[in-house]
Amino acid sequence: MTIIRRAAAIIVLLALAACGEPARGSVQPPAPGGAGATATASPLAAHEQPSRLELGEGSVTNLSGRLAGGSSARYLVRGRAGQTMVIDLDSPEEGMLFSIHAFSGATQLTPIVENTRRWSGQWFVAGDYLITISAPAAAAEYALALSTLDIGPLHPPHPTPPLPTAAPDPTAPPAPNKVLYLTFDDGPDPRNTPGLLELLARYNARATFFVLGHYAQAHPDLIQAEAAAGHTVANHTFTHPSLSGISREAFMNEVLGTKEVISGVGANCLRPPYGATDANTRAYAAEIGYEVIMWDIDTHDWANPGADEIGRRLLGNARDGAIVLMHDGGGDRAQTIAALEAALPALAEQGYRFEALCQ
Repeated sequence: MTIIRRAAAIIVLLALAACGEPARGSVQPPAPGGAGATATASPLAAHEQPSRLELGEGSVTNLSGRLAGGSSARYLVRGRAGQTMVIDLDSPEEGMLFSIHAFSGATQLTPIVENTRRWSGQWFVAGDYLITISAPAAAAEYALALSTLDIGPLHPPHPTPPLPTAAPDPTAPPAPNKVLYLTFDDGPDPRNTPGLLELLARYNARATFFVLGHYAQAHPDLIQAEAAAGHTVANHTFTHPSLSGISREAFMNEVLGTKEVISGVGANCLRPPYGATDANTRAYAAEIGYEVIMWDIDTHDWANPGADEIGRRLLGNARDGAIVLMHDGGGDRAQTIAALEAALPALAEQGYRFEALCQ
């Protein structure tokens, strides 16, 4: 079943599910038009409206309720890009589980995680997220805890090799046949990706784009443009969660959801968001024929430190066979493009060519 068909089925099920007793908790949904109410209408029909939760940064919200057998409770959370959530469900009934779906457009629900008791991750895209608690055949009570954290940039600092203390000797002849692998995460983004593709074409450079399924679904023209130019289109999950500690089911939803969106042009290579992995990451990836790709050089362009600093990190650490981490999504990447404008001809003069991975 495709994502769209699955989403449609979920919507039908939500409409048919009978709600249990209203939940009791520390946060109540705002009254229509009252303080804290949102002016944005939910894609759900009026009779399906969930309780809307307004969550502050660094807060813990505890909710509880009782559900009749086979019924469900729904909460709508407004997620901010970069906000980290930890959601825990407790119930004496083992079959009590929750799912999270993101709204994609006016009516479509995209699964983030399904049928779990605990989830932690970061909202990569600002928007509404629907949390559905589903009861098994027997009635049962539940307690739901939602914790929010604000950890700042979407890409926290990664360990980076120390920069050399002296610049390379400009008189030294370039080593022949050296290669750099330029990689770009978090796109496609119509603000950045077209200009980056034009720049790469000027220097006959091939790159690898680790794309997010949510954005790839919204901008299929950019995915096709990347593939048509000879670049590799690879997988960076659907919504940019940390893969460390994630369940197998959640892992598969994230990776296979993006695989479906980029089918026909996508390579079976995966870059974990934040570079976060655990003992299961490569095993889960191998189950579906994926190779996990990390990086050797972090330009820190995610922090927008200035084009000169991005270029300094790239030129100062360049070496044959290195994989370079950069971004064409997650914000304004004008600094990244400006840094490459200067770095690509300099690297070419040093004897580097630029190839794509996973081909």
